[in-house]
Amino acid sequence: MEEPERFKIKDEQKKPWGKLVKAWAKGEKERPKNLTELRSQCSDFGVDPIIPDFITGLVFVQNDKHVLTVRLPPKDLLVAGEQWVATTDGAYPLPTFYDEFFVEAQPRTDLTSNERLDLHGARVGEYSVNSCA
Repeated sequence: MEEPERFKIKDEQKKPWGKLVKAWAKGEKERPKNLTELRSQCSDFGVDPIIPDFITGLVFVQNDKHVLTVRLPPKDLLVAGEQWVATTDGAYPLPTFYDEFFVEAQPRTDLTSNERLDLHGARVGEYSVNSCA
């Protein structure tokens, strides 16, 4: 079974994607209003997003710290993801950027401040779009 089609950022582009997401969250960069603007801003950051044809709109959700936001994935993507994970042999697929920051499933303790920020940005960017699927 093939991995379900969904919005994706290539592993090697997760750090710049994370920086872009953080810039939107901090109000340092205006959020795109549509997919065309999203693609353009991503390109400016060296990111080439994979956007399936079934995605036709764009919404940003950012509450303040006083509101718990629970993002639920689309049911069909969740079910497809569960089926794919359940039927795919081998280890659970983690993004390859983890290899840069962890050794043998242990966090590296020698990361520089910039490397820690890169990891943080990659994780923020990954979480913002994975839909938990």
